[in-house]
Amino acid sequence: MIAQLQIPVRKLNFGHLNDKKTTIRNIIHVVFILIPVTCWFILLIWWMKRTELFQQDAGSIAGLLALTVLMFLLVFGGIQLWRNYLHHHAYRRRELHQKAMENEIKMLKAQIEPHFLFNTLNRISATVPPQHEATRELIARLADTFRYALRSTKEEMVPLKDELSFIRNYLQLEQERFGNRLSVRIPDENIQDVMIAPMLLQPLVENAIVHGIGPSVKGGTISIVCRRMDTHMLISVSDDAVPFEGDPEKLLCGNGVGLKNTAIRIERIYQQNIRIEKNQPRGLTFSFFVPILENL
Repeated sequence: MIAQLQIPVRKLNFGHLNDKKTTIRNIIHVVFILIPVTCWFILLIWWMKRTELFQQDAGSIAGLLALTVLMFLLVFGGIQLWRNYLHHHAYRRRELHQKAMENEIKMLKAQIEPHFLFNTLNRISATVPPQHEATRELIARLADTFRYALRSTKEEMVPLKDELSFIRNYLQLEQERFGNRLSVRIPDENIQDVMIAPMLLQPLVENAIVHGIGPSVKGGTISIVCRRMDTHMLISVSDDAVPFEGDPEKLLCGNGVGLKNTAIRIERIYQQNIRIEKNQPRGLTFSFFVPILENL
């Protein structure tokens, strides 16, 4: 123990006394050690004189001196431990601040790339000649989807009507790819003031396209239903393209990152589990309940 308490003595930085801050810190350190030890010696001498300990055997005096040395070591060690704690705490704060700055820089860099992308798309759209209006609209719609995806990630909740508008643009882009093989049904009912966590529907719609519409020769229909049920809203995304074999619930245990992340977000945000059911005769339906949060 004594050896451990002697280690901090080397940390007094006497080799750097030219540093004013280091000198002041070391002086304060020594003073805080000497004050309690001096007080202890004064009390010890007073007590020894009062009890005539000087006239007793040398063993008692040696024991008191050993006790004095032990107290010195305890005081010194306690102060050093406190200094080490403050140093570690300050270091930890600097480390957390540095990591926060690094994360902020990474976030800003991540935002620059999408901004650059949809700004470039807008410039390309502006250069498309009038006789290719359909191409210009397609590029502009693609830029809008990037803009919404970037903006919505900064919000905890967005209006459901904005989320559905984004999905509508996204599916219109996919219709350019699949043509008549893809039909879309999106509600236009009264959902103006309903709020929802952003980007919840897109992974479900993408899954229906990749695993439903894509493999089907005839294609199919992607339907989104939003139904009010007292204080909650039932939201479902379904397709009727191809039959599904096996247990649909196991889709959440597979390698699909989008579905898995969406299920986790719904569970953590709404304390609700996403439900997956087979449609008859073909397709799947993903559904979940969310509380109706009105945008006041």
